[in-house]
Amino acid sequence: MAQTKQSAKRTRETFTSSTPPPQAQQQTSATYPWPREQEGELIDLSSPLLLDLNCEGWDKETAARYNALLWVDMLPTRFCHTETLADLGIDEDVFETLHAIGIVPLCYSAHELYPDLARQVLATATITYEDSNAPSYANCSFSFMADGEYCSLSLNKLSEIYEIVNEPKGVAVAKKFSPSNAFWDCIVNGNFTPGKAYQSQIRNPVLRVIAEIISNLLFAKDLTSKVTNGELQTLYAGIEDEIRASGSGIPIHKVKTNPGFNFMTMICERRQCLMHGSNKKDRSGSLLTPLFKHFGIDLSKYSVNKEVQYLEIKYLMACHIMRDEETYSFFDKEGTQLFTKLPNHDITKLSEFDNIRFLPSPVLLCTDPRTAAPDADMDDVEDITPDADPSYDLGELADVTDDQAYRRWMVNSQCKNNSLMRRILSLITGGCIGKCNQRRSPEAQTPRTHRPGKEPIGTATSTEAVHRSRNRRSFDPAESGESD
Repeated sequence: MAQTKQSAKRTRETFTSSTPPPQAQQQTSATYPWPREQEGELIDLSSPLLLDLNCEGWDKETAARYNALLWVDMLPTRFCHTETLADLGIDEDVFETLHAIGIVPLCYSAHELYPDLARQVLATATITYEDSNAPSYANCSFSFMADGEYCSLSLNKLSEIYEIVNEPKGVAVAKKFSPSNAFWDCIVNGNFTPGKAYQSQIRNPVLRVIAEIISNLLFAKDLTSKVTNGELQTLYAGIEDEIRASGSGIPIHKVKTNPGFNFMTMICERRQCLMHGSNKKDRSGSLLTPLFKHFGIDLSKYSVNKEVQYLEIKYLMACHIMRDEETYSFFDKEGTQLFTKLPNHDITKLSEFDNIRFLPSPVLLCTDPRTAAPDADMDDVEDITPDADPSYDLGELADVTDDQAYRRWMVNSQCKNNSLMRRILSLITGGCIGKCNQRRSPEAQTPRTHRPGKEPIGTATSTEAVHRSRNRRSFDPAESGESD
């Protein structure tokens, strides 16, 4: 349940009246642990100066959150990159759609990052209502701690700082949105199921890039991810006029959630993902810098990351949106991966409703640029095949029917082959085979049971004899089963 300012004030008064420490100690406790000697140090949760409950300052719970967030890698937020969108030929459609949603300055105005201040905000951010029984745009406030200061502002003021539209004024995301299934079936296929819907399934490159922008800057997601109810409704709000004019049968329904409310909700819920999830990287911190400047926080005391990152072409390739600098990758309704070259206004502009469906003609498709054609990089080889010369042709094969002639040919061939094999073996063994075979006695052909070098008494023991014996066992055709 959301906290209210009245309940917070009563809680603080009750706690103050029951704890009568000296006034000086109370003031120190209210601002503890800021100012700090060194940025990024763990807060001592056992310190007596740290209150158990402090509705407008640091207490043990918020300090524990801050300590947990010290393990999170704070990275620069990625903002829209005008040049990349222009190179793809989708810059005008992206800008106009984000303008219809009401978040153009939020998406295009880049800011530096103050990591430690961002951790302080994420640890303490809270949404409160003056009347929790009737939450509304008018009585919704956003509060946080930064540099030991309690900062609070209304949703309307937050929208003014970020130049977010103040219409619509809803402060909740509708769980049931009547156009969801028909809209999802138009841009993807089938019914919309939040747990099974992915940005990568969106076919139109303009809508897919916008979905990536929304998830990065309003829902603090990095890389391609699942599409939530809030993201789909925000995307629908951007092209509601085109849907209304198309007569496509997609239900017309006004999105009631204020984009500024989505933004502050993201900041408040972000710490839960970072503290308990496996992903210890955050890219929402740069978006908080306008708030620090609005409240006059002394930024010179804190380290700053001035690197500005964008949703440029390398990032779009990492998200598998672009296959290379000019090739868009998408899936058709059957789930087949296809490719087409960008820019191509005729198939991407949202003013044509068929482009929202994005089912381009096969003639506009191209091959996967990462799959090289076989031998594509090889030089052409000169054909050196000689011209046909009949002098090399063999005559017709005679039909040999004389069995006696065939047998004579087989015997002659075998003799020639055996003679050749004997010459080869003679060369290999240095002539030992022929000579040794002529002098072998029947006893020498008898298999021996003793180990080499352990001849019985009365037999030859010289090295030469042993060598000849081993050669005979290794190369003698008679022992190997070969015959002439």
